[in-house]
Amino acid sequence: MIPPMPRSAYSTILIALAASAASAGTVAVPATPVSPYADTEAHAASLWAQTLSLCTPTNRHEVGCWIGLNTSSDTYSFTTTTIGPPTPNSYPSLIDLGNIPVDDPLFPKLSDGVAIYTVGSLHTHTPTTYREPDDPRIAGPSPNDQQNSLTLHMPGLVYDYEKPSSLTNGIPMGHPINAPARLYPTEKTTRRPYQ
Repeated sequence: MIPPMPRSAYSTILIALAASAASAGTVAVPATPVSPYADTEAHAASLWAQTLSLCTPTNRHEVGCWIGLNTSSDTYSFTTTTIGPPTPNSYPSLIDLGNIPVDDPLFPKLSDGVAIYTVGSLHTHTPTTYREPDDPRIAGPSPNDQQNSLTLHMPGLVYDYEKPSSLTNGIPMGHPINAPARLYPTEKTTRRPYQ
């Protein structure tokens, strides 16, 4: 059995995953003892596909979940998918993932040999395909996403379009729905251990 490890270590792993995605344009698998990044990449891609399928000419939805890590199996898990409210194309979209899931056990001892920690959040941004022409929106984490990560002491991953090289400000309104997209990290935030 692998003993519980500091939450900050797993937060750092998620940041490394997202930073690798940011630098490579896709999610690469870093060489670390915790290897199943492919599960996180696949789950993020499935949430993105769901986001695209929910987009209509009249509204769209952000989709997301919490990410957990089992220290016994070194595998990531994901809470039930949350679908944000339908958002008209004239408004910014949003999602509320709810409370951070409680660790299991809440206060692990080395003798427990295993713990499941919530180590980050994952959510999508929405297509701008049917939105009215306007100023481009930011690609990747919004200022609210950054602030939430800092406030909650929880790193986050955001799946969003890649910023077209022809633009300096981000994603234009009317952007093609199947344009390239990738994972972005929130600012470097590590999870604060319980005291």
